[in-house]
Amino acid sequence: MANQACGVQTVDYAVANEVLAKGTGNRSASWTPAVANWHRMRVQLPHFKGGLGLTPQRASSLAAFYSASSTFVGWLAQRTHMRHWIRQDQHLDAHSTWTADPLVELKAAHRCLIQQYKCVEAAPDAAPAAAGADNTEARAAAPLSLPPLNLLHKQHSLSEEEIGAGCVLPPQRRVTKQVMRYWEPHVTAKDAPPNDRCRQMLELHCKQSFPAISRVAKGEPGHSILGPDMPIEEEPDCDPSKQARVEYSPLAHAVCLSDLPWKPHEYESYFCQLLGVPLPQLVPLVRDACVRVAVMSSMHSVTRSTPARSTREAPKPPTRPSWTHSRLSVSRPASKPRGATSPR
Repeated sequence: MANQACGVQTVDYAVANEVLAKGTGNRSASWTPAVANWHRMRVQLPHFKGGLGLTPQRASSLAAFYSASSTFVGWLAQRTHMRHWIRQDQHLDAHSTWTADPLVELKAAHRCLIQQYKCVEAAPDAAPAAAGADNTEARAAAPLSLPPLNLLHKQHSLSEEEIGAGCVLPPQRRVTKQVMRYWEPHVTAKDAPPNDRCRQMLELHCKQSFPAISRVAKGEPGHSILGPDMPIEEEPDCDPSKQARVEYSPLAHAVCLSDLPWKPHEYESYFCQLLGVPLPQLVPLVRDACVRVAVMSSMHSVTRSTPARSTREAPKPPTRPSWTHSRLSVSRPASKPRGATSPR
């Protein structure tokens, strides 16, 4: 997977590049690598972070393998025919004895999550914060606690002390979220937006959170119409961490757009506006307008740079020759008077 020429990472890049090419009318082929990395990140970020939700398979596969393998160890420990699956010299409660390839890979995934993706092993302080539903920000910022490998076999029979010590196997979606938080391509791209507009569009499409009940007086800054009609019983002076909030993800509607009868230019305009890049349908108009403005400005500057010395000496504009002056005159012989006879 680490090889850039093959593997799951190549599939991730190909899928993201195809989505960008479709949405920009193949104009993404002219982007620099830094610009392409930024917009590829926009495509792969989840909806609540301002992206289209195409999670890289290389990131999700790590979480899927760890969760599935850890669950398998717990399931295998409850089987009476466990020795049909692993050899006699391996013990599920002692990971140092693991030599089977799936178990060895599980140890490597466990070590990778701790070293590269900032997970912690059996952290009692991280477990309550991650499990609490009252404080969203604290739950999101809390490190992910992983159970020790020696306790994977008894996840079905953990004691209260072990549960409080953070030895519970987290859900797969939580592991994926932790991996995506420290995903190296996204961390690198997020620090180098192509321009301010691209950065602002990412911020505008991130999840927005509002208090369900407004505590600001009407007419004051920050007041919200939410409150009287909300069916929530909440004390006016309750702790801010326990206040109910309404969350809105602007890009959550993206999953409903696949059934719409999009025209190519309509979809390109929507997609480019989403990314913060110039709209293809407006680029020719803007270019022509800029050319006209540049020509008019240059003509105005030339006119102002060569003024006449005085009113008397100012040259008069040339007069347009009239048709009577420019028309060639053709002489005709004089007509004979009536009654006159020609001499013989």
